[in-house]
Parts: sequence; structure tokens; C-alpha cells
Amino acid sequence: MKKQYPLLIAVLFFGIFSACAGSKASGTSGDTKTTEETSKTVGKSSKKVRTEDLSAYRPKVAAPSGTTAAAVEPTHHVNDKVAMLLDTLAASNRNIKYAQGYRILVYTGNDRKTAFDLRKSAVNNLPDERDYLTYVQPTFKLKIGDFYTRMEANEALQQLRNIAPNASIIAEQINVNRPK
Repeated sequence: MKKQYPLLIAVLFFGIFSACAGSKASGTSGDTKTTEETSKTVGKSSKKVRTEDLSAYRPKVAAPSGTTAAAVEPTHHVNDKVAMLLDTLAASNRNIKYAQGYRILVYTGNDRKTAFDLRKSAVNNLPDERDYLTYVQPTFKLKIGDFYTRMEANEALQQLRNIAPNASIIAEQINVNRPK
């Protein structure tokens, strides 16, 4: 039985190589042409390039006659329905008051005077942003801004670094559509 394995492998390789040796590229006409164009692109050596003629397989389509096609008119207009749905969506979006976003926590502590002083300086540095000063006994918390992305909050944080070096960005529910 052990002597049959090398013989089986040899027959298998012989069959594969003999099948590959006689094959010819499919779809070629068999003729090779040397042209001036191919010799220019290939270089100065004259290499033979096989070309395929596929025109026999391409469909033949007759050119349209001299008549022009009429404009196509849609039969089922959905523009009114789409406009109504968009108006409904816009109305529901106007009712959204809160979203997940970011605020800058500028101060957390027990000192009221420090909280109000930091609030005044933060409003001077960022006049467009809204401030939120809350007091839950015995702690004051000062938060600045309603930012949708962390990058927006980070830009504002860099402006507050000189007055509040310990300020940080926190994820929080923010007000939407609120005038600043």
C-alpha cells in the first residue's frame, strides 16, 4: 500500500501538467501582431501582442430614426405628500427641547463669592454661551454652555483655562433651540 502513494501522486501531477500544457488562451484568435504602436509603448524591443476581436459578440443596435422622444410626464405625483411629511417632521423637531451634549464644569465648591466671581469672568470670556449656576446645599456648581460636540466644548474650554485651570468637560443633557 505504501508503494502506491508515490505512484498515485506521480500520476496526478502528470495528469495536471499534461492538461495545462495543451491549453490555449480562450477568446483569442490565435494570431499575433506586431505594430508600431505596441513597439513604441513596450520599448525598442519588438514584442508580439495578442489582440482579441470581440465585435462578433457585441450586440447590434439600430440607430433611432429622426423622431425625437417626447418628454416623460410623471403620473403619480408625490410632491404634496412629501412636503406634508417634511412639514410634520419640522414641527416635531421644533418641539424637541433637550438633547445629549456637553457643558463645561467651571466650579464646584462651597464658597459663594468664588462661584459668582468665576461666573462673571466666564461670561466675560464667553459672552455667547449661557451659564448655569446651581446651588444644592452646601455646594455651588457653575456650568457653561450648551455644546453638541466635544470638540466645540474643548474650544471653549481652552478660552477658560486661564481663569479656571481645573475646569472640565462633562456630558449632560443640554437645551436645544434656546436663545443665547
